[in-house]
Amino acid sequence: MVDKKEEVDAYASAIIPDPEVTPDHEATPKNGIGMMFKAWYVLILHLLGCIGLSLAMFYGVHDYKALDGDSTPRSSNGRFTFRSSDITSLISAAIILLSVLVTIWCSTSLAQCAFAELEKSGMTIAQFSRMMAWPNIPRRKVRGMSGLVMIILLANFPQMYIAPLLEGSVNWAATFEEVGESTVESANPAANFNLWGWYGSKLQDRQGAVRRAAGMANLAWGTTNGSADTRDAQKRCRHVVNDNQLPLNSGLANVNMPCIVVHSITWPTGSVPEIVDAVADVSKLLSITDSTPFSYVNYPGNAVLFDQTNKTLKSPYSGNMSDDDLFRSESVYPTSFKFSGVMTAIVLLGKEYNDAPYLVDGFGYPQPNNTFSTATSGSQLHFTYLEINFTVGVTTAPSSTYISSQVVESNEDPKAEDIVAGPWVNEALYLLPDVMSMVAIMNTSSLDTWGNLFNYTENLIKYSYQGSWDMLQRNFDPNTTTLVARIAERRLLATVSFPRVYGWLFVNLLLTLSVFPLAWLTFKCDRSIIVDGPLSFLLTDPSNLLKDGKRHLTNLAFPSKDDNKVTMQLVHHGDGGFKLNDHGEQ
Repeated sequence: MVDKKEEVDAYASAIIPDPEVTPDHEATPKNGIGMMFKAWYVLILHLLGCIGLSLAMFYGVHDYKALDGDSTPRSSNGRFTFRSSDITSLISAAIILLSVLVTIWCSTSLAQCAFAELEKSGMTIAQFSRMMAWPNIPRRKVRGMSGLVMIILLANFPQMYIAPLLEGSVNWAATFEEVGESTVESANPAANFNLWGWYGSKLQDRQGAVRRAAGMANLAWGTTNGSADTRDAQKRCRHVVNDNQLPLNSGLANVNMPCIVVHSITWPTGSVPEIVDAVADVSKLLSITDSTPFSYVNYPGNAVLFDQTNKTLKSPYSGNMSDDDLFRSESVYPTSFKFSGVMTAIVLLGKEYNDAPYLVDGFGYPQPNNTFSTATSGSQLHFTYLEINFTVGVTTAPSSTYISSQVVESNEDPKAEDIVAGPWVNEALYLLPDVMSMVAIMNTSSLDTWGNLFNYTENLIKYSYQGSWDMLQRNFDPNTTTLVARIAERRLLATVSFPRVYGWLFVNLLLTLSVFPLAWLTFKCDRSIIVDGPLSFLLTDPSNLLKDGKRHLTNLAFPSKDDNKVTMQLVHHGDGGFKLNDHGEQ
């Protein structure tokens, strides 16, 4: 056993030098540049990390289109796309890493400041405790070296609390992104031109067509997507393309669609023309389905459009085909047509009743420019008429957007010169009285009437014309063109608040700038640069402080009032070490 003990003592003597023979210059390292870098490289990493994260926010996160939800895989078509949660997680992870660096640096700089204060002016135990505990700022007069210490500690203080400033700098908004292409046929694959003859000669076919046209109008306009506002006049054109069911906001180029441009609407103030009164009285004259549109007397907003000249739209309607035409080997394809001029719209404003509710007024005009009742309705029905100057035909939209899975809307407001002659235009105009009446009564597009006569009438005409043309084209026209659709998927668009990021970066740069007063403070002190703060405190010799019965300080739960008054001073001894001395009570 003795031999074993001697062996251990010899090994200990070999690795632990005798303090009495240790040279002074080895006990106290110099405050050189190399030592500063070893102690403060964390601050350099923090600075580079802050700049890198800020650049990533500006150039990587801002305007990034992330996946919306988890229904779409991150990797598709050879491209990887982050989800919005991934972006948030990456930002949080980067902030946590920077917070670790901040914690390491604050520990180092706090220890350096504490040793500087202890060495130059001394600190009471109470002051030292406040410096070591949150918010790491001692309560003492700010003068001389204490002022530099206060600057350094104030730069450290906000670092742990500014993470929300950056984490909350990203706002997310719904958007779309093009992810591929697909081909689309302009014609309905179920279209059958042979049925066109039945439409011309059979009343029941036309009656069914009116209902389908109203359905087409509802399909195109009974949605809140696109540029439509049910109170404002709708400018852009829409078209029910096909049944491909493409995603919302996909794009389609060079599609042929029905289009109307209304140039002006006039509300005459003179006497009502006889033809207007006659049509309102016997609206069956305008119908191609042997119906009477104004028989639906309880629905203000019911309206028809007709040609007072009886040249473009002739009344009463006569079928353009006879029964013999059905047995021809080839049906006659409609000729292209375009109209530009004035037609008359008659609108039912309201109705009076002998009993409650006595009066139903759909528009709220106390004194309309013109109002009249027909001979058969007595004074119960209140009509008015408008003069509509418009151009109608078809247009080829250079670009359009899917506002639903089947409906596209042109991306630009059309001009009259963009409208050209096309098939099914004249036939669609003949359908307008019946379709307008049905769309007005259905009102699935929620057209606003109150105080809105002009816009209501304009939209009703446009909706009805689009539905009529689309019905004819989809039912009877087999001619097709292959179009290219750009497929869009839902995304979340990130928008970064630049002021927030700049503010976060500025607060972090305060930490970097605090290195200058800290460096000056360090070179003014005898104590060498602090690399490991906790270890430096642990190995500081307190033996002189514990004299005179103060050894109870080594086993404190908390200091007493008397203990707090003990002033500690860091003293450099000749052996190269540092000790804490007791300089009495304050």
